[in-house]
Amino acid sequence: MDEEPIKPASFSRGRKWAMAFNVVVSSLALLAILVMGNYLASRHYWRFQVDSAKVTISPLTKRILNSLTNHVKVIIYFDPVGDREMFNAVKTLLKEYELNCPKIDLEYIDFTQPGRAELVREKYKFAVSAKGSRVIFDYKDRTRTVMSSELSEFQLSGEGFRRSAFKGEQLFTSAIASVVEPRRAKICFLTGHGEHDIQSEEDSGGYSKFAKVLAENDIECSVLENLATRDIPLDCQVLIVAGPTQVFLPQEVARVDQYLSRGGRVFILLNYASVQTRGRLGFDSLFSAWNLDVGLNYVRDIDEAKAQQADIVVASHFGAHAIVKPLLNSSLALIVPRTVGQRSTLAGTDSPKVSELISTSKSGFIYSSSKNPAGSEKHGSLPLAAAVEKGSIQGVSADRGVGRMVVVGDSYFLSNRLLDSLSNYDFGLLAVDWLLNRDVMLSEIPPHAVKDYKFNITEHQMQIFRWIFLLVVPGLVLITGFGVWVRRRY
Repeated sequence: MDEEPIKPASFSRGRKWAMAFNVVVSSLALLAILVMGNYLASRHYWRFQVDSAKVTISPLTKRILNSLTNHVKVIIYFDPVGDREMFNAVKTLLKEYELNCPKIDLEYIDFTQPGRAELVREKYKFAVSAKGSRVIFDYKDRTRTVMSSELSEFQLSGEGFRRSAFKGEQLFTSAIASVVEPRRAKICFLTGHGEHDIQSEEDSGGYSKFAKVLAENDIECSVLENLATRDIPLDCQVLIVAGPTQVFLPQEVARVDQYLSRGGRVFILLNYASVQTRGRLGFDSLFSAWNLDVGLNYVRDIDEAKAQQADIVVASHFGAHAIVKPLLNSSLALIVPRTVGQRSTLAGTDSPKVSELISTSKSGFIYSSSKNPAGSEKHGSLPLAAAVEKGSIQGVSADRGVGRMVVVGDSYFLSNRLLDSLSNYDFGLLAVDWLLNRDVMLSEIPPHAVKDYKFNITEHQMQIFRWIFLLVVPGLVLITGFGVWVRRRY
């Protein structure tokens, strides 16, 4: 039997080494191409979005980001599960900031988890609840905080209040611009008339928490004494008169009026204590000139009184002003407020433009004696706070030549005791931001509309969907798997 001839080896030793060399060289070449491609892509890239919720930032935001010379730390301090919708919107927008500017350093912190969240709370010393979602902007130890509750505008629809706009870019860009500004905003708290003390830790009347909130937002707070013998400083951007109980001298009121006439900003908070003691405090002529009607009275609300505390009005009716638009789905807690509203309707470009901010329900009522609240004088929806500006077109951002004033019929709602209640903190900060003209971004960065997608289906159609997902989809998977098994088996 003939033996089969021995076949020569398919590859010689030299050919094997040549193939190995080719494989190594090809791999190195491919690796080099990948490295060079990634290097070029990191510097010259083109980004595009495939979802319908396209996120873009305005030219003004890009200009501010491009002007940064140092890094800005941005901390997204959120509950990503409990506040998922807002967290996703904030994260997407700030990611766009980071991609457009390498000097934006983003950090995500789930405040429900221990560790890093506790360190952040300790470092920034939150003046209000640490469980509130917020975005912190930190630039050379100057900080500005934007609360989650400030980021939305609401509208009343047939199904109640719904989010209509997202103000993220407006507030974030404004925050970055304010922390990198060399000069800090300055607010003066007037003293000498029984006002609340910003250094007092007292629960019911102290304002130390509110002062800390302002400091968190890169605002310098100082005390202004003896207005009778000195003018309001030129660097005072907002004068706050918080809960006075003693009458102002005519020269003091004249100085406040002069300050407003040259574009000053004033935040006046009144309370029931001044009604009991000194009455109108000497501001009658000033309020009248600014078209405001401030009542010498007390207000209660049957339908919106806090349980077991009839003196606390839980106000949830807001106007259409920029200060309260983010609060349309929330409430404020006010202690026996006074009425503050528009005196009359005046025509003319230069006449004061009054916007009523807060009001009671239709069950509100006025009484003039604290000893006889049953003897009411007026029922109905009653205004409790108003914003007024003079020398501008209403609704358009005002420059520093325009006087602005906010008057609220209660001052205790910003005290240490109530600042954390409901949306008191938000209102106080929104009012200060408006007075400081931090809404300057309104003209160039409008809020982004929030789109709703609704599907109307009948009960019969809903039943069909249930059967499809419960039987049809799992059945198709089982049938496909069975077919594959049969094919392999036979």
